[in-house]
Amino acid sequence: LIPAIVPAVLLARGPMVAFAAVTVIWLWQHSRLAALGLASIAIVIAAAAVATIRPHSVVDRVDLWLEALGATTWCGHGIGSFEAMRPLYMRHGADPLSVHEHVHNDLLEILFELGPLGLVFALVFVIRIMWGPMTRERLVFLAFLLEGAFGFPLRMPATGIFALVVAGHAARDLPQFRWSALLGRTSARDRMARDYIAGEP
Repeated sequence: LIPAIVPAVLLARGPMVAFAAVTVIWLWQHSRLAALGLASIAIVIAAAAVATIRPHSVVDRVDLWLEALGATTWCGHGIGSFEAMRPLYMRHGADPLSVHEHVHNDLLEILFELGPLGLVFALVFVIRIMWGPMTRERLVFLAFLLEGAFGFPLRMPATGIFALVVAGHAARDLPQFRWSALLGRTSARDRMARDYIAGEP
């Protein structure tokens, strides 16, 4: 969880929220009372942070999210297109000189860039990775997802690559997918294993 702790120390609210939420989930498995106590403290701190530390950024993010939703098309606008396309869909009252490269929400940015079908593929991938016991790897991946609800860690090489490595590690205990099974065919390796088991006394 170190990659989530370091930005939290720097008062980046997205990583702070992600780290607090994952810590509460981890504590819940050991002590529900401690988890509820930490959750209460985190809610108070988060409310104070929103009210005192750059409160305008919350409004800016909501405007960006609404702009992305309002500009959604079935085919999307293409990867990396938000900054160039935003002036066409900017909400009334928004600062025309403001420049935002990202939506500050990874899933909404995927929806803007790749359309609903791209978002569905992304959600299937996330559900597939998170399906199973809440291991350490899935807790770290969950922190990445929560941070992505307020920022754009998927677009940053360090956090994006780290998240994919963690996702691969979390998926190691998932059932293997084989095209032969989908097509109703038996692979040579499966036939060898079946014949070997059948030959055992």
